[in-house]
Amino acid sequence: MRLIRSLLFAPANREDLLKKLSRFSADAVAIDLEDGTPEDEKAAARDRLPDIVAYLREQHLKSMRFVRTNGPRSHHMKADIPVALKASVDGIIVPKLETTAELQMV
Repeated sequence: MRLIRSLLFAPANREDLLKKLSRFSADAVAIDLEDGTPEDEKAAARDRLPDIVAYLREQHLKSMRFVRTNGPRSHHMKADIPVALKASVDGIIVPKLETTAELQMV
């Protein structure tokens, strides 16, 4: 298991910032579908997620790649999880888990 000392977040709707992630040497990066992405841009950002992850791989990003989904009380989370899994990321960050039931749902 790799040690994660630094985690750099970038909003999933900001392709310009996502493409800059390969410039940094963070241990991990998180493509943020949650708070960093405005409500009206979440679906489009989710649709572009596989392309962004592929781009980061092509750039030989050494950082681990994570996707931060929307929280379990958001109607977006159920759409976020399958897309993140198909994008071949190293992990998924699910924010705002408060109950065992919410964890089991994930």
